[in-house]
Amino acid sequence: MSERKFWTASFDSYDQRTESAYYCVTFQAALHSRTFISEIYVGDLPLGILSPELIAALMDRLSCAARLEGSNTLYTGNIWPRHE
Repeated sequence: MSERKFWTASFDSYDQRTESAYYCVTFQAALHSRTFISEIYVGDLPLGILSPELIAALMDRLSCAARLEGSNTLYTGNIWPRHE
């Protein structure tokens, strides 16, 4: 992303049935920000140990999700106030 765009993410929840983690993502551009939930498939990642490889894979997947600038799931989260 460019210097004028950035994002942050915080863990919301995990769905063991679908092996998906949900993150509250805030995308910030020069004049606007948007907060949304993003579903990240983590079933193919080794989640038992926090390793540099795991962190890099999560960052890559979250970065792709942030570029969408919107939610990729109908789930609205449980730890943050919903903003449209």
